[in-house]
Amino acid sequence: ELESLEWGCKYLTEVTEQTKADIVAMEEAMTAANPRLFALLQTADESGVADMQQRLASLKTECKAQAKTLWHQWRVKFEKNLQRALTQEEESIGDDLEALDSVLPILLASVTELQG
Repeated sequence: ELESLEWGCKYLTEVTEQTKADIVAMEEAMTAANPRLFALLQTADESGVADMQQRLASLKTECKAQAKTLWHQWRVKFEKNLQRALTQEEESIGDDLEALDSVLPILLASVTELQG
């Protein structure tokens, strides 16, 4: 029975050591992949965290404002291009109407001539 207990203790020790080694490897991998900002947050005191949160909030506000400005610029450009395209389309339709108006009397005369 003592042999069985010794074997169990030895096995548990090996498993524990392997688990600790796995945890160390995972922590090292996480630390290597961890963005610098997270490392700073983990080591910062309360005032440092508050400062970082304020800076991030300012950055977020600035990014939103910049995105809104870019969207408005895109919208103005889109509306100008749309207006230009609609104006060209209107001119084309006007030209087509003029052409139809000039051809209509000739067609009506031809139809009357064919009927008569």
